[in-house]
Amino acid sequence: MSENTTPAEFDPAAEPDMPPGARQNTPIEEYRWYMGGQAMFFASGGIGFVLGQWLIAFYLREPPEVMGLAMMVMSLPQLLFILFGGLAADRMELRAHLIRMQSLMMIPMLAVAVVIIAGHLTVVVLVAINFVGAIFAAFVQPARDSLLSRVTTNLEHITIQQAITTANMLQFGAQIFGILMVMAVAFVGPVSLIFMQSFLYLMGIYTTARLSASPPSPREDSSGHWIASLHTDVLDGLKVSFTSHEIRPVMLWVLSSGFIVMGTFMIYLPLIVRDVFHGDAFELTVMMTCFFSGVTICSRLLSRFGNFRYQGRALLMAQTCSACIMLAISQNHIVWIFFGLVFCWGLSAAISMSMTRSIIQQAAPESHRARVLSVFLLCMFGGAPVGSLVGGFLARSFGPLDATLIAMVASLSMILAFTLLSSLWSLKSDPMRFDDSEIAT
Repeated sequence: MSENTTPAEFDPAAEPDMPPGARQNTPIEEYRWYMGGQAMFFASGGIGFVLGQWLIAFYLREPPEVMGLAMMVMSLPQLLFILFGGLAADRMELRAHLIRMQSLMMIPMLAVAVVIIAGHLTVVVLVAINFVGAIFAAFVQPARDSLLSRVTTNLEHITIQQAITTANMLQFGAQIFGILMVMAVAFVGPVSLIFMQSFLYLMGIYTTARLSASPPSPREDSSGHWIASLHTDVLDGLKVSFTSHEIRPVMLWVLSSGFIVMGTFMIYLPLIVRDVFHGDAFELTVMMTCFFSGVTICSRLLSRFGNFRYQGRALLMAQTCSACIMLAISQNHIVWIFFGLVFCWGLSAAISMSMTRSIIQQAAPESHRARVLSVFLLCMFGGAPVGSLVGGFLARSFGPLDATLIAMVASLSMILAFTLLSSLWSLKSDPMRFDDSEIAT
């Protein structure tokens, strides 16, 4: 392969350590195979995301506080293992690592189907199986996010922000497909949907296998057993995340908004469908489709026309729109207006997702990128367990509509605090990454 077609991340000196038979694709082939895997991975995830909520809220008919507790427990692995997932992604050859972890994720998927067939599904069993699956997911997501920067490195006419918005568009567009499949649960049953979910995930593993090998970046000190420096390397990722004037406010923002938004999205909205509009799988699927359609459409527009200079301001303004939508949802009692409001929420959420990921991807140094992204995911899901638990009890005490109003007040308070006390408002887009000297300071 000629020099001008070899991706920058594939160091010839590292070739002897690559897996036998590893591919060497052109940059555009790498990008296409990655995006294909993105679509398959999240189409499968779309089925699992809504099916899990449906099984708890509609199939098992659990009360709000039990649903909140179940969602909290299932999100705990993101807190417990995500930093180690980022560390593993920084130290391992990404292609082989992803194939291994994605293959392991299929085991819990199929285990749920076996339990349903055997007639032994309970909320405890469902939570336990999904807890195991979430452990594997904590190792998959940092690796996928880190790989995105690598497959985009040598592309012409595609910036990292455009690649992120395209990945978001495929992610949520594919999730819409998966979500729509849940509409058929009343006709085909949950087991058939789980088999479809597993097939889509298997196709995602195939696309990962078509990627070129992606060896880890060289480390300054690679001596000794990796366990000996595990603690130091994890702290290193945290240090880079919370000492950077660009990354730190975004991490704190994501942690705060996760507490508010995840509780609203995971608990209140499904309960509004069930208890206010007396819906079932069809209405739940329509709601999810409306949200992810908004995210997909806005992500598509951002990938073509969005090039925000002041990314922090865009983030604050998008969250302000989301808070206004929460207010409207809390006062509404018409189902089709509810669906329209959820669609608008998806539009504003796409801007928030794109801005936070763009800032992190641009600012994170390559040697620490997966670890920084794992900290980002930790902050994103860090508020989810407590938010889900508190959300379940608030929905039980005040009802899901009034609980959404409480979330709106909390969201506006957060926006005001970050506008006045952080650098988000003045944060500018900067395509330059940190160099190694900056990491040490």
